Amino acid sequence: MLFHQVFYNIESINVSGSCRSENTISNILIHFEKIKSGSKIDNSILYIPKNNINNPFYTLHNNLSPFVTKSNLVKEEFEPRIIIKNPNGEEGKSFNFGSIKLDSSVNGVFTIENRGTIDLNITEMGFVDSTGAFSLVTKDITPIAPNGGSATFTITFNPTSPGNHKAIFELKSNAPNSPVCSIMLSGFGERVFFPEIELIDHKSRNIASGGTVHIDNVSIGDSIEYTFTIENTGQGELFLTGDTLVKILGENADEFGLKDPPDQQISPLTGNTSFQILFAPQSEGVKQISVSIPNDDTDESPFTFFIKGTGINSCKDNIQMPDAFTPHSSKTINDSYCAVIEGKIVSFEMKIFNRSNQQVFQSTEVMPCWDGMCEGKKAPSGPYVYKIKYKCQENNSPISLTGSLLLLNLE
Repeated sequence: MLFHQVFYNIESINVSGSCRSENTISNILIHFEKIKSGSKIDNSILYIPKNNINNPFYTLHNNLSPFVTKSNLVKEEFEPRIIIKNPNGEEGKSFNFGSIKLDSSVNGVFTIENRGTIDLNITEMGFVDSTGAFSLVTKDITPIAPNGGSATFTITFNPTSPGNHKAIFELKSNAPNSPVCSIMLSGFGERVFFPEIELIDHKSRNIASGGTVHIDNVSIGDSIEYTFTIENTGQGELFLTGDTLVKILGENADEFGLKDPPDQQISPLTGNTSFQILFAPQSEGVKQISVSIPNDDTDESPFTFFIKGTGINSCKDNIQMPDAFTPHSSKTINDSYCAVIEGKIVSFEMKIFNRSNQQVFQSTEVMPCWDGMCEGKKAPSGPYVYKIKYKCQENNSPISLTGSLLLLNLE
């Protein structure tokens, strides 16, 4: 028998008195030793025999006697034990709120039961991972009584964006059987009205999904930004759904870049958002990329279009070469052969060859020019060939020029 949940072992029994006649009292002194919580308990039924065939035992108020006739070992635990039931009254670690329309809500009432022997205390509760569509209504739960005591908390599912929503909800308590309880929550946001995506290019032209936008020629080393606008002409909110809202794809993707990405949510009917694509060619030639915009339009996701532009080497015309020169003449000013430079040159090399393809001059600088001398002597009059390599920008490929010149010795 339990008395205030305190248990004792019988340490010793002292029976005073001797056999007496009926209706007399013998004093029995029993000493108890207190047992700690969680110890094994020896529940004993003790009897005192007497000389009476019809009633052979005396009855004691605490059912204790110096003669043990039956013994059972019992383990009594003093701790709380937590059980959580979902709104359907089922035990489990997950609950699906189902599908509900956007901007509406549904509540789920969860029950916490304490099947232990002392109070259950909830020390912390909240979301550790959520799409933002779930919220906790009940935040404070008083200690839950033992032996079947219960309390409830409410979680609301209120999706504002379409599609699947998930969350992990955790409760922490003093229950050794489950100090941290995790509940996987899920639900689906169902739209009522539907969006319609449209794309406007930098020249205010409507671009269909799969279409191509032609942009300007851009010099190597330069860059130009082009603005594109996403419009929502539908009656429902338009959501851009990708981890990257605008994806640039293709072998020339490194020569394009996204600047100022668009908003993720676009209002219906008149809503719009813009983004910029940067074109910075690194070499000559036609460059093309595809642009992908994942979204929740029912028939245009992802919205994909192409951009095509050309990288040009604008410094090809930065060098002009004379057709002839008259060295060693005091009557002309064109007495040396020089490249005429327009703009910036970062590297330069010129070689000049005679009709026998023998090199008569070489320079890795624009200056000095060829003075018409070869190995300390005047080069003979006649045609010569020049070969030049130069670069306008460090990241450019070298440009090669080949041409002819005429050397005239007038004196």
